Amino acid sequence: MKRAGWAAVLLVFVFSAAAAAVSDCGCTPETEPACYQSFRSTELIGIDVVIPGEYFAIYNTFETPLITGWRVETLDGAWVRWVGFASPKGHQESYVWDLTADDGSLVGEGFYRIVVSTTSTADIEAYVKILGCSCSPCWGWGCFPSLCSCCEPDYCTSGCGNPYLILSTAGTRSCCNLRVTIYGTFDPAP
Repeated sequence: MKRAGWAAVLLVFVFSAAAAAVSDCGCTPETEPACYQSFRSTELIGIDVVIPGEYFAIYNTFETPLITGWRVETLDGAWVRWVGFASPKGHQESYVWDLTADDGSLVGEGFYRIVVSTTSTADIEAYVKILGCSCSPCWGWGCFPSLCSCCEPDYCTSGCGNPYLILSTAGTRSCCNLRVTIYGTFDPAP
């Protein structure tokens, strides 16, 4: 009788595990883009548009694409931040996303798509992963980038002649809302 009890418990366990594996219980990690750059939640992201020289030959045009605006979306397409321009801007200008949403709140960790709209090309996009910043009592030691992030490519190519984005760190914000400011003057002795 004891064997039958253990066999029943084992059978229930096996069927429960199989059912959980098939139904997934909502535990699947979010889909990762094939190419992305990682930034800490304390870093500001600089956005530069690159129009390669071969763009004009491949697309048989002399018209330089102008920037009409940029936005940040979640991977499912929900808009997080949108910046539009009253008149188109040149592609030589740089833009900065300070990791805030349209309402001014900081975005959470996860994947985001940065999309730049132009006057004459399809939307130019790049993917980023925002990593948390662990605050520690060691004066922000937990806020330094990990060693893995320095090995990532500077940009993800979009094919020969296609415009692309270069994303870079454009500054940092304070971690844990801790800021140390030292004021003073230097007056050389006569």
